[in-house]
Amino acid sequence: MCLVEQVHMIILMAHKFEDTVSFYKDRGFVCAFHLKEKWAEFDLGGVKLGLCPTSDQNHDRRSRLVLEVADVDAVYKAWKAEGVDFVNEPKVAIHGIMATFTDPDGNLVDLYQATPEKVKDLVRKVKEQDCCSDTAKESGCSKNKATGCCKAKDAK
Repeated sequence: MCLVEQVHMIILMAHKFEDTVSFYKDRGFVCAFHLKEKWAEFDLGGVKLGLCPTSDQNHDRRSRLVLEVADVDAVYKAWKAEGVDFVNEPKVAIHGIMATFTDPDGNLVDLYQATPEKVKDLVRKVKEQDCCSDTAKESGCSKNKATGCCKAKDAK
């Protein structure tokens, strides 16, 4: 029985983060979430493309597969017992619970259990903090009083 529910995300590490975000936006990718110099997510119709800034000079590690599971702890225990080489034990983060393992070729793969309420809270906090900052205003961001959302003035 497969314990993986779906491919959740593919993460690309970006040395030129904002240039890479612009590259995908310019190709028509729909940006669902963008924190300047911190993280960007594009919706690819069920699978997400995540961009993560890095200064790591290890250029052979630029991508990562993220597999969504219902219970990271259970999958971790089951696969560890089967001999899967885990890099870390499950960790709780703002966006979910994750554990990383390597496949036989050394590729890093994440198990991911979503924590949607934590993500919604993070998005709300970021919008409150960043939306009306001087940098946001310079880039054309304005706060919609009805929704609390940040929208670029030239956005459709």
